[in-house]
Amino acid sequence: MVKLFYKSDFAGNGTICDGFFRIQLQDNKSYDAMHVSNCVTKENSSMLWHRRLGHISKERVKRLVKEGVLNTLDFTDFETCIDCIKGK
Repeated sequence: MVKLFYKSDFAGNGTICDGFFRIQLQDNKSYDAMHVSNCVTKENSSMLWHRRLGHISKERVKRLVKEGVLNTLDFTDFETCIDCIKGK
């Protein structure tokens, strides 16, 4: 377990789950600047797997689901990825 602090204030906890940190932030709008407020926590999220797999395309994620590599995912949350735009 890890404890997160932002400017010396307790911000939340994190635990390791399947090799990834699962972050639970305290309810406080000032933590938006930590850039973890956009973390996806739903395991069936297509954006989560897009990020976990190195920002692969939506079509590639869908192919992995079709081939049975990934479980069925929710693609309603697949939006424009700011990190992908910055990388280009």
